[in-house]
Amino acid sequence: MRYHFGEYELDTRQWRLTRAAVDVPAQPKVLELLHHLVAHPGELLERARLLREVWGVAVSESALTQTMRKLRTALGDDEAAPRFVETVPRRGYRFRAHVRRFDEVVDPRLTALQGALVHHRVVTLHGPAGIGKSWLAARLPALHVQLRAGVPVEECVATALGHSGGGAVAAGLAACAEPVVLDGAEVAVEALRGLVPGWLERAPALRIVVTSRCTLGLAEERVLPVAPLSAEEAASLYRDRAARTGAVVADTAAVRALVARLDHNPGAIELAAARALVLPPEVLLPRLDTRFAALPDLDAMFAWSWEQLAAPDRRALVALSVFSGPFLLTDAEGVAEPVERAGDVWVGAALERLLAHALVGAGEGGFSLGESLRAWLATREHEARAAALARLAATLLPTLRPLVASLPLRPAPGALATLRRWLPELAAIGTPEALLVAATVLDVAGDVTAGLRLLDGVTAPLLRVRRAALAARGGLTERARADLDGVAAADVPRAEVVRAEAILLAASADAGAVGLLDAARALAA
Repeated sequence: MRYHFGEYELDTRQWRLTRAAVDVPAQPKVLELLHHLVAHPGELLERARLLREVWGVAVSESALTQTMRKLRTALGDDEAAPRFVETVPRRGYRFRAHVRRFDEVVDPRLTALQGALVHHRVVTLHGPAGIGKSWLAARLPALHVQLRAGVPVEECVATALGHSGGGAVAAGLAACAEPVVLDGAEVAVEALRGLVPGWLERAPALRIVVTSRCTLGLAEERVLPVAPLSAEEAASLYRDRAARTGAVVADTAAVRALVARLDHNPGAIELAAARALVLPPEVLLPRLDTRFAALPDLDAMFAWSWEQLAAPDRRALVALSVFSGPFLLTDAEGVAEPVERAGDVWVGAALERLLAHALVGAGEGGFSLGESLRAWLATREHEARAAALARLAATLLPTLRPLVASLPLRPAPGALATLRRWLPELAAIGTPEALLVAATVLDVAGDVTAGLRLLDGVTAPLLRVRRAALAARGGLTERARADLDGVAAADVPRAEVVRAEAILLAASADAGAVGLLDAARALAA
């Protein structure tokens, strides 16, 4: 069993305590005591129980006190202001940090990395900033090299090897029995493209792991995308990091919604958790439209990636940010700027480069952008996004019209699911036609609340009639009547008005209204 808490991991299979994948020296009895504590987080463990279960023989309480002191030293814990072990006077101890348990199954991400190194000499852990590339690489027994902007690569490697200069780098690498991890390789991609092939030639047994937001593009390279955390892992990380600030965060729907809106990205989650005292989940969640003001480091993460892009790739990224869900190459071509479709300007070529920069992801449903990246682009590229939305409307609406027309009759297979997929984009387009399509879908799907939210504040007569029908379905007969009475019949097809009136009439009858027969006859006429 493995237990994660804070930056530490206790592996009871090997009786090994590590901090960020680096061994922490500790005596066996210290590890046994830690095991009992982390196996019962939040539970008060009486001193007598610990003496019985950890020692098993009659010993004095001073043995427990001394072992606890050594444990606190190993964890860097302060008894007066504990992060991990709380003393309950005259009774016992309580482990206060959040603990994540992992059974005998090894982390699949680490397994995939180890497997890739068996068959490939260069493995790039690839993904956006904060996704956990460095954390994953740190768990691999290896020579770890931190690359720094402005410092020659060979100088960084020489320092890690314990040499004073770069002349002995090749020989030092050839002698490495373990892989070499080059962390933060995006600061030196061009240099690495020139150096790595030579290192591999001189050191036939050398294996290299690169953590980078950009791929190297080498023939020997195996790109291994680092996936976001699972929902459970993301929520657990938030609670753990928030606890370091003194905030007490329960496992609530707000926490899970917040980490989902942050794309389950560990870096973004840690930034949010660091402000949990001032901005707890319930407060930060509705303020995510201004997340980059509240979390300035998050803004810097995206700004760095943006600055690395050439102009055609920037234009493509902004255009692709209008898709809230998966999209295909044909969708991307539909929203691309109408510039010359050749060479580097073609959006498909730009898409390949954005994939290499980990700004676009690829999955079974197609390509996608993270919600935070889309929000960041929306804060700074208003005009370009508006133009892309207009191009999307020009290509999307003609495709959806036949599906919408089939809904009241016999819908085509999958028509409703297809239409629901495009609801966020239709809402973002915001034209009367786009809103009518979206409202029709929500009406047919019976999602009255979402339909009313979508049409809140509209003034176009046809949309007001559709809103009246939705309000009537929801039992809001007075609101429905106000909308219908405020619409000039000449501006709306009579069939739409009759439909809304019929729904309102049925809703009124269900509510117990009487004297509706004459109204029904007048409507039929």
